Amino acid sequence: MEDLTGQPVSGDPDPQRSLIAVSGLSLGWHGASLSGGLPPACNNGPIGSFRHPLFARVYARLSGPMEQEVGRYRQDLVGELSGEILEVGCGNGMNFSHYGPEASVTALEPEPYLRDPAQEATGDSAARIEVLDGNAASLDFADDSFDVVVACLVLCSVGEQDRALGEIARVLRPGGSLVFLEHVRSQSPGKAKFQVAFDRSRVWPTMAGGCHCSCQTIEGMERAGFEIVSKRDVDIGPGWSHTNPHVTGRATLVNG
Repeated sequence: MEDLTGQPVSGDPDPQRSLIAVSGLSLGWHGASLSGGLPPACNNGPIGSFRHPLFARVYARLSGPMEQEVGRYRQDLVGELSGEILEVGCGNGMNFSHYGPEASVTALEPEPYLRDPAQEATGDSAARIEVLDGNAASLDFADDSFDVVVACLVLCSVGEQDRALGEIARVLRPGGSLVFLEHVRSQSPGKAKFQVAFDRSRVWPTMAGGCHCSCQTIEGMERAGFEIVSKRDVDIGPGWSHTNPHVTGRATLVNG
């Protein structure tokens, strides 16, 4: 996972991040239109060292119990994937047991505390998985390297979401897909206003290792040249939580 607060992050994109997420936006809310006058969500954090050891420890403890609820979404997300796959922000490897034998996965995690258990989790997978140090905003791979990129509860915490999505687009092969499970800004004006304010306060990002709850991630994908092929809304945890709603689906490059 990556940080949005300047201190890069740790952690696996998971629902617990759902209970811990944010995006430092300025407040400029007018009626039902939250975007007027606001900078793009989740693009205001510097890229740093990607260390957040305290949050990493909390996340590692909570991610297991959350699997009872989130596991089915992970399975839907990665269970049928095949080919060369890049997973960004793999955390402690909670997705790994859901990959099938046709997947060859390169998994990036910038937080050392989470990278070690992720390496151990490769033994529970039918897929071939290599765990590496790395972050979504600066991918050390050639253009057109992967058939699929997996973003699972991570794009809320990258320092510059547009930059990360641009990097993801760069390393995808023509015809490749970005599959995602992410929490996003609510369509309800009242809740969205709260999410923006909570991000703006820095309380949530500080608690949650850089996670932001008001990201407009689908719009970010479209800015990066992706077309949303499929998308459905899901709630993880209580529907009223500031980290709901979540969206899961698949996107392809418009000219891919």
